[in-house]
Amino acid sequence: MSGAATTSPSARSKPWPGAARSNALWWASLTPFGRRHGVCTFGAEDLNAQMVRKGMALAFSEQTADYEPQQLEAITEGVGLWQPGAKFEEPWVWRRGHTPGGYR
Repeated sequence: MSGAATTSPSARSKPWPGAARSNALWWASLTPFGRRHGVCTFGAEDLNAQMVRKGMALAFSEQTADYEPQQLEAITEGVGLWQPGAKFEEPWVWRRGHTPGGYR
């Protein structure tokens, strides 16, 4: 999970085969790169949102704006990746500079 996810389970979404172990993992479709993006939940709780809120994952705004409020909270509170002095490069930025064709 990189902070990127579908908005919620829908008629087009299907549970991931391992969902019984994680409570629920919903995915909608494959990306052009063959990747699945989904929402991992425990009951009604969106675990993706919790990871972004704690600064342990990044919101990937190019895919969805769903996790931007949680990322703003993490930035404001200075937690996880957003701690003072912490330095990192977003994975999609790194991939664009280090993969053939700049694929994310």
